[in-house]
Amino acid sequence: MFLSKVYIQDSLLNYFGNNRPTTFGWTMLDYEAQAFKTDKYDSLDVVKVIISSNFQYKEYPEKFKVLHKQDAQ
Repeated sequence: MFLSKVYIQDSLLNYFGNNRPTTFGWTMLDYEAQAFKTDKYDSLDVVKVIISSNFQYKEYPEKFKVLHKQDAQ
């Protein structure tokens, strides 16, 4: 079995949007700037949300969900 790509950014972003974790260890991602449309904040990427967690999600105070699994345009 050959595995060529694993994309988890949309699932991870959805998790952050619903659960609001406030502490992270090391976070390593490929394609970290890949953005996804959300129901509250237009397009977001994982890096923006992780940085926002350092400030109690001040820029994104409401919980959100990823709308679909395609790149935001």
